[in-house]
Amino acid sequence: MIGSSDKPVQPGGTILYFRVSDLQAAYTAIEAQGVPFVARPHLVAQLADHDLWMAFLKDPDDNILGMMGEMARTEARATSSI
Repeated sequence: MIGSSDKPVQPGGTILYFRVSDLQAAYTAIEAQGVPFVARPHLVAQLADHDLWMAFLKDPDDNILGMMGEMARTEARATSSI
C-alpha cells in the first residue's frame, strides 16, 4: 500500500507493506538470515472469511517493513500458536 499524507513525515516515517502467501514461511526464512524483527507474526484482524496476520522488520536503513498474510479461518485456527 503506497499513499500520501497531508502531514509532513520524517524520513523513516513510511511503512511499506508486502503481501506474502505464507507469512510463517516468509518470517522463518528471513529470520534465519539474521534479519531482526520488530514484531513477530501476530493476528491483527478477524474478517468475515479470513484472518489478517502481520509481522514487522527493519531494513538496513532502519525503515520499518510490514509483511501481511491472509489465512482462511480453518488454516488460521490450525496455526493460531504462531
